[in-house]
Amino acid sequence: MVADAEHLPFPDDSFDAVLLFESMCHMKDKRGALSEAKRCLRAGGSLIIAETVELAVPENQAWRARFEEVLPLTCFPAAGQLAGLCSDVGLDVKGAIDLTRETSLTYARGLAEALTRRAEVEQFLGEEACNEIYDELPELVEVLNAEYLGYEVVIGAKPAIQRAGAAPKTIL
Repeated sequence: MVADAEHLPFPDDSFDAVLLFESMCHMKDKRGALSEAKRCLRAGGSLIIAETVELAVPENQAWRARFEEVLPLTCFPAAGQLAGLCSDVGLDVKGAIDLTRETSLTYARGLAEALTRRAEVEQFLGEEACNEIYDELPELVEVLNAEYLGYEVVIGAKPAIQRAGAAPKTIL
């Protein structure tokens, strides 16, 4: 199924959990997308976001244009922004985890692997597309090494419905 994240084709309270995996960077209206995700969650349901984030804005913005030629993006959210947006739309933020150190090696390994498998990539994508990607790899490596990008996981929940006069449940 293909659907607009800002106008999901599901009824209210449809899901126990929503996972947004490396997708927020493609959404123009991040707040609208999170509002829709919340609408589709049942009371007490969980929302998990795993996303590349921008740690710092480099003086030279050329890297962003180059990166977007290879992978069109709306924009990477700033570090910490996603937790704030979750709160803004009424989700309870249960945690925000910075996984930059744990994922930077994964990026580096992926790039190293891509460099050793050019013939395979070229066979799959074609010579012209492969040349474009491989021309950009040194700049992408520079961006990753300069620590402009990081990785965060944000865990939120739709508030549970409280019946009038009912005491809140305590989880130990």
